[in-house]
Amino acid sequence: MTKKMWAVGEDDGEGWIAVSADTEAAAKRAYTDEWHGADVKVPGHIIAQRVEAWDALTGAPEGKDWLTAGLSYLCEGGCGSMACLDGAGKIIDGKPYCEDCPN
Repeated sequence: MTKKMWAVGEDDGEGWIAVSADTEAAAKRAYTDEWHGADVKVPGHIIAQRVEAWDALTGAPEGKDWLTAGLSYLCEGGCGSMACLDGAGKIIDGKPYCEDCPN
């Protein structure tokens, strides 16, 4: 069976992780197990977004993979901001940068 990759996190957009799971429910369960504990019911504010582009990756998605999937990732410029391509962010030498970091 081919792996199915998901971007999973809380609806505030912070702290998302990549998860390999067969279903959306299983992806949310995996996130909840890791961040809240296996004995916790999956909270209603957990979101799982299917990212088919990650299925063929041999390792974990890197920052550039998050951006090209239309998601955000921590800027490599050291500013603490999030980089995203729809917010004038950019990928330079395979690393994500926000619109404010000079490169």
